[in-house]
Amino acid sequence: MPTKKDVASFSMGRFVGVSGRDFCPNYSLKLLGTHERGRLVEWVEKASFDSLNKLFEITIVERHYQTLLIARNLLAVVREP
Repeated sequence: MPTKKDVASFSMGRFVGVSGRDFCPNYSLKLLGTHERGRLVEWVEKASFDSLNKLFEITIVERHYQTLLIARNLLAVVREP
């Protein structure tokens, strides 16, 4: 049967005690400098742009169909008296 100490250490996460010191958010999390913050923003923007590109990707069939419509429209304009 697990003891209270076992349950407490399990509920705190699997990495408790790995570094040999207690978790302290102020020590573990540092504020990013302007250079790192800029790189993070660039990474997020690129990931967002790539995701949007996949949403609006035009397949070859769609591209040929659009080209066909443009060609027909041009022929219709040229043939008008």
